[in-house]
Amino acid sequence: MSHLTKEEVLKFIKRMHKRYKNVLFIFDRATWHKNNLVLGYFKENKDTIDYMFLPTGAADIDPVEECWRQTREKKTA
Repeated sequence: MSHLTKEEVLKFIKRMHKRYKNVLFIFDRATWHKNNLVLGYFKENKDTIDYMFLPTGAADIDPVEECWRQTREKKTA
């Protein structure tokens, strides 16, 4: 499984920010989400970007984790 790079995440963030002038990003704490490159962009655009990180170990509130769980059950059962 390949992981996103911080550069790819920043490219996505910039694309969304261009399209939606005021935006809220909610990320897990993966290193490609939470790094100096991404956080720097958030700080530079703090008037139009809000962001938050899900708490560590909070798989129960991360919708992506539910998708992974269902995929594992159906593909590995």
